Amino acid sequence: KESKELAEKGFLTSSCCPAFVSYIKKHMPEMAEHISHNLSPMAELGKYIKENSAWPVKTVFIGPCTAKKEEQKLERRRRIALEAAKQCGRGAVPAVEAPVEFAALPGLLAGYDRAILLYEGGGVPLRTALEGLPENGRLALITGSEGGFAPEEAEVLCKAGAVQVGLGPRILRCETAPTAVLAAVMALTGNFE
Repeated sequence: KESKELAEKGFLTSSCCPAFVSYIKKHMPEMAEHISHNLSPMAELGKYIKENSAWPVKTVFIGPCTAKKEEQKLERRRRIALEAAKQCGRGAVPAVEAPVEFAALPGLLAGYDRAILLYEGGGVPLRTALEGLPENGRLALITGSEGGFAPEEAEVLCKAGAVQVGLGPRILRCETAPTAVLAAVMALTGNFE
């Protein structure tokens, strides 16, 4: 797989270490287009064993690099998105990216037609924030971790172009807020009709 990507791009950097990928994106963004998008040998081997074993197998890797855990989680999330898209007959698979550090977030918002910050401190209704979004527009939904965003963080994101949205009087858990809001966005944009 990597040799095919190398032939297409002409030059590749490593893809084996999520920490390396993060470093390139932060400190050498001009090289980001040359990062290989293939899984590491560890992840490929685990995937191969699971797919080709005669019995159910759970692969476990023990190593000093905590970034490998994130790589495995990201692979699982992408697989879930693919299977969900297949199940519901969706033509396009939603992109699932690795979590980013807060400092990188404001710079990423320019790549979207609309960025919505789900903020427990309130804001405009979701319906209002979606007004004028192009039919096939790119939408970023920004949800916080447990404890939410500090007011200063919300201010930084709004200055970068995010629309601050409140979800009413209830505070949703960080695990459920994204799913609830995606369902609401689909309903409000006519995806359930």
